[in-house]
Amino acid sequence: MTRVTLTTASTPGAVAIIQLHGDRALETLQQLTGRNNFITSRAYLCNLADIDEGLAIQLNHETAQLMPHGGPRVVQR
Repeated sequence: MTRVTLTTASTPGAVAIIQLHGDRALETLQQLTGRNNFITSRAYLCNLADIDEGLAIQLNHETAQLMPHGGPRVVQR
């Protein structure tokens, strides 16, 4: 299971941080980005589910983050 948490304010900003946590976080990250090889703690510029282009990072085996643009519509999608 993967929990998804918006870790930035819900107001518009330059960048949002969406955290993925759980035993399937890496699998979810791979599905959302289409990228299969992540090196822990290295950020990658990726297409995020055909919604936006932003950064994606695997922090450890159970935690990853997506960093799209911070507009509310982007975050909602």
